[in-house]
Amino acid sequence: MLSKSYRMKKNSQFNYVFKKGTSLKHNKLLMFYSKTTSNKPKIGIVVSKKIGKSVTRNHTKRLIRESIRLNIDKFNKKFNYVFVARAGIEKLNSTEITENILNLLEKQ
Repeated sequence: MLSKSYRMKKNSQFNYVFKKGTSLKHNKLLMFYSKTTSNKPKIGIVVSKKIGKSVTRNHTKRLIRESIRLNIDKFNKKFNYVFVARAGIEKLNSTEITENILNLLEKQ
C-alpha cells in the first residue's frame, strides 16, 4: 500500500496540479505533474464513473497505487503527480498498468 505521506488528499492540491501542471498521455492513462517545494512527491489517482461500477473503480485504483508503490524511487522528488484513468484501463493487468506509468515517467 502506498504510504500516506505520498498521497494527495485535498481537492485544492488536485486542482492546483490540474490548472498549473503539464499533462502527458499514454494508452489508457493520463498524467498531470507540477513542481512542488517539498522533498516528497504527492501522488493522486482519479478514476471516473465512466470506468465502471465502484468495485471496478476501486480495483483499478488499487492496481495503480500498487504500481506506483513498487516504482516510487523512479518519481522525481520535485513534482506532484495526478494520474487519471481513461476508459479501457479496467481491462489491463498490473504489469500493463506499470508499463504505462513507467512510459509516462520516461516522457517527463
